[in-house]
Amino acid sequence: VPGALAAAALCLGALFAAVGLWQAATHELFFYAPNLAVSNANTDFFRVTSLFGDPSLYGRHLVLAITVALTLLACRRWRAWPLIGLVALMWGGLFFSYSQSSMTALLVVTAALALATGDRRVRLAVGAIALAAVLAGGAYVTARLIDGESINRITSDRTDRVEDTVRVVEDSPLLGVGIGGQP
Repeated sequence: VPGALAAAALCLGALFAAVGLWQAATHELFFYAPNLAVSNANTDFFRVTSLFGDPSLYGRHLVLAITVALTLLACRRWRAWPLIGLVALMWGGLFFSYSQSSMTALLVVTAALALATGDRRVRLAVGAIALAAVLAGGAYVTARLIDGESINRITSDRTDRVEDTVRVVEDSPLLGVGIGGQP
C-alpha cells in the first residue's frame, strides 16, 4: 500500500507539473481568477495554476510529490535516475507557480529530510544553515519593524490568515467552518 500511494503521488505530481509547464509555455490557464488575471497581465512573469484555481495550492501539491520523491531517494527505495527526472520535472512546474510559501515549504522539508537521513556532518551543516537562516530572518523582520512596517505587511497579509485560522480553531476545533461556511 505505501508503494502504491507513493506511485500515485508521483504520477499526480508529474501530471500537475506537466500541465503547469504547458501553461507557462502557452500562457493559458484553465480556471479564471480575477486577482491572478490582473497579476499575470501586469507583471513580467506568468503564474500558472495547473489543474487548480490558485498557484499556491498547486505548489503545495507539487511540494508533497517532491517530498515523496526525495524521501524515496534518501531511503534508496526506487531507482535514482527516474526519481531525479521526476524531481526535475516537478521542480520546473513548481518554479512557474512563483509560490513563495511552496518554495519555503520545499526548503524546510528538504532540510528536515537531511536531518532525518543524513550522517552527523550533514546534520551539523543543516543545523548551522537553519540557525543562520533564523537569525537572518529575525534581523530582517526586526529592521523592517524598526522602519515602521507592520508585521502583517512584512508577511504579505499572512498574519491575518493565521489569526483567522486560530479563531476558527478556537471556536470550532473539530468541524471548522465547513464547506458551507466558505465565501
